[in-house]
Amino acid sequence: MINRLLKLLLVFSLLAIAIGGCAKDPGAEAPGFTLNSLTGQRVSLADFRGRPVVINFWQLSCPPCIEELPHFQAVHASGNEAAIVTIAIRDSAAALGTFMASNGYSFPVLLDSTAGVAANYGLRFTPTTFLIDSKGRVVDVKVGPFVNTAELEQAIKDLD
Repeated sequence: MINRLLKLLLVFSLLAIAIGGCAKDPGAEAPGFTLNSLTGQRVSLADFRGRPVVINFWQLSCPPCIEELPHFQAVHASGNEAAIVTIAIRDSAAALGTFMASNGYSFPVLLDSTAGVAANYGLRFTPTTFLIDSKGRVVDVKVGPFVNTAELEQAIKDLD
């Protein structure tokens, strides 16, 4: 009986660690970064200081990531006050460019080719979205996809 309880405790502990997903928890200052965009621009988190920022980490090989991208496009196209920044992990610029063009997406894509920024954010799963307030603090971390645009819009409203 005790052996079974210890096994259950171990399983639940491992699940809690895995589900936690990120080292950068709400309330922490978001780690700074500078990455190249798909268009060749150097973009830093500091460029967005003073406004809310939504940072979405994703990969082309991740079906849930691809499924939620239309929601990011809709919010980006709406002119929402929050900056929408997506960070593609270990995907080539050529593959991303083709994907973005074929889907008509215009939101910014930053290239984290070595997954260094993802590591600094403690990322374990994609998609993961960090909601950062205008002061640069992580307000919320969503592990998993947004199911619709309204859910993403509500998360942004809750930022400030």
